[in-house]
Amino acid sequence: SKADRIVVVSQQVADLLKEKNFFPEKLVIIKSGIDLERFKPDKEIKKIKRREIGISEDEKVFINVANWNKEVKAQDKLIEAFSKIKREDIKLILVGLDTDKYCIEYAKKFSVENKVIGLGFRKDVPDLLNMADYFVLSSNLEGLSGSLLQAMSVGKIVISTLACGIGDYLIDGYNGFSVPVGDFHTLKEKMEKALTLSEEDRQRLSENAIKTASQYSIQTTAKGYIKLFQDILSG
Repeated sequence: SKADRIVVVSQQVADLLKEKNFFPEKLVIIKSGIDLERFKPDKEIKKIKRREIGISEDEKVFINVANWNKEVKAQDKLIEAFSKIKREDIKLILVGLDTDKYCIEYAKKFSVENKVIGLGFRKDVPDLLNMADYFVLSSNLEGLSGSLLQAMSVGKIVISTLACGIGDYLIDGYNGFSVPVGDFHTLKEKMEKALTLSEEDRQRLSENAIKTASQYSIQTTAKGYIKLFQDILSG
């Protein structure tokens, strides 16, 4: 109530707050940005990272980047959905704080401990994204999801729930695949669909993902804040 403006990261979040009559006159949308210089396609790193982690070039790799929080990020449900894909040539990598600590419990529970790898907190996320084939996000709640945009900016085929602001930019069949929040059966089906894409469709989705992510640069975000500060200071 003491603030002059309240910044939200997406139109959907703004609409939700307006429905709740949460200071609608103060809401300003400034979409979060990503560092497009760090997150960009790099085909050369794929073999290097796969050797480092112990993954063969022939395996199909899904990656999820999120600190372990199964109530919000639903990594436990992701592992369960992944376990129902009946293929031997697939891996699921979880990156983020405590993923190395907790994911093995659920991997064993669903009998995929030889297919699931928890890497914990890492500083080489751009390289890990380039190493993978697909990015999958199972979240129940998000703002805009920087990790999803980062994956799109390196050209990954993405599969994600439409948590909050994600629906602002993820268009099913155009720049990735989307599923309703909590629908893990459909999440599994979309992961299976990604595995069977033709090279033409894979290339089309990848190019559209990069084009979409390019609209979410840090520079654009900074311009939004500069304009906000100017507007407030000018009265």
